[in-house]
Amino acid sequence: MFCILSVLNLNKFIFILFPILLTTSSVIAYFTWQYDISINSALIESILYTDANEVQSYLSVPLVLIMALSLIAGIYTVYKRFKLRLKIKDFFLIIVIASFAGLVFFSVNRLRFNTLMVRSPFSLYLASKQYFDERKEIQANRFLLGDNATAKTDTITVVFVIGEALRADHVQMNGYYRTTMPMIEELGAINAS
Repeated sequence: MFCILSVLNLNKFIFILFPILLTTSSVIAYFTWQYDISINSALIESILYTDANEVQSYLSVPLVLIMALSLIAGIYTVYKRFKLRLKIKDFFLIIVIASFAGLVFFSVNRLRFNTLMVRSPFSLYLASKQYFDERKEIQANRFLLGDNATAKTDTITVVFVIGEALRADHVQMNGYYRTTMPMIEELGAINAS
């Protein structure tokens, strides 16, 4: 959130978007916490094609309270932002805090692969980008392989993993401490990411 606040803070008129961003991030955090979901392109597509009955089934008093409180907090912050006059010492404090936050962000991401990039509010950006990239790929012109298509080999080994629990940071060849796929590692498989 600090990174996005920093970008929004570049111009006080851009900062007007803060209440919308705060409310959206609060709703994402609520659903992530309440239903243990992760934000990805499939979820965005599901949201875009849902109907009113399904939306109504997710509405609850805590969700409405979170939305209202975050919207009020965002509007209050914008109101205070327009009245705020920063001094030079405040500017240096902001630089120190921003540097520390950036250092923590990149250190944690390096320690545990992409752990913060897939969290709110970055997850919304990454999932939206992935969704639009997938839409673009679907619309792309493709050429069909005809009868003359041949392969140099007729055998191929495919590893097909079924399940939602497997994440890149829970695979031993990506640095996870447990042995999660011993047979694959014995074959000398490499990480393609």
